[in-house]
Amino acid sequence: MEKKLVTPGISYLVLGGAKSGKSCHAQKLAELLPPPRLFIATAQALDNEMKKKIEIHKKQRGEGWQTIEEPLEIS
Repeated sequence: MEKKLVTPGISYLVLGGAKSGKSCHAQKLAELLPPPRLFIATAQALDNEMKKKIEIHKKQRGEGWQTIEEPLEIS
């Protein structure tokens, strides 16, 4: 991904189906820019599988991210 395609101060919305790579793609876009970076997490850890998936995503993000966990009221 070329750095010139990402502009500071612009919001990007990444859409896709389940397990389509949305989180990975969005993270790569955001990491082309300096912090602060905001991740709005809408998933709920309702079972062990989802809990594990959320933990993996948190570890992949690493430092420089602010995370807001809000499954319903994201506006």
